[in-house]
Amino acid sequence: MPTDCSVRRQSGTRLRSARCFLRCYPSAASFWRSAAALDSTLQFARAMPNLIWQPSECDPDCLRSILAWLALEEFPNVRPPVHLDVCALPWAIDSAAALVCIAPWSATKALFCGGRSLLSGNGLLCLYGPFQRQGRHTSPSNRSFDLLLRRQDPAWGVRDLDDVSRLADGAGFDLVQSHEMPSNNLIVVFGKRA
Repeated sequence: MPTDCSVRRQSGTRLRSARCFLRCYPSAASFWRSAAALDSTLQFARAMPNLIWQPSECDPDCLRSILAWLALEEFPNVRPPVHLDVCALPWAIDSAAALVCIAPWSATKALFCGGRSLLSGNGLLCLYGPFQRQGRHTSPSNRSFDLLLRRQDPAWGVRDLDDVSRLADGAGFDLVQSHEMPSNNLIVVFGKRA
């Protein structure tokens, strides 16, 4: 399974934040996360057994890796992974947690468009990662990360939260809350307007 040291380092903080905003959803909900964060997904699944978790990935090798890891331990509340290309609408998921920096802006647009069509009234769409604020990076490390991403793919990059919020508003979502996370990241929660 692909892992990232920062994913592991931040998983406890993400879990505490997720519990905070998911406490209003005591029964079934489903979320997807990238394969690189599968260890966090499994931690969330153990800690919140009342929620159903749906891993997704667009890379076939990562999908096989997720299946292999899920076969090692029984997780009754984790569904088998599904292939998901966020830009290929419609989707077959109920709600979403996503990174928008490691994807083109068109994927962010598709994320909100897909979320609008799939989520019920007051469903949540959650984003995780670094964000610019008012056109400025919040730290030198986020600026460096943005440059690294853009060298890998010019369509990728650390998004400005104001731009994402305007996009969300146009798609029928309100910014519900944001949580400061380690390493200058945020969990940003958008709620679909009923």
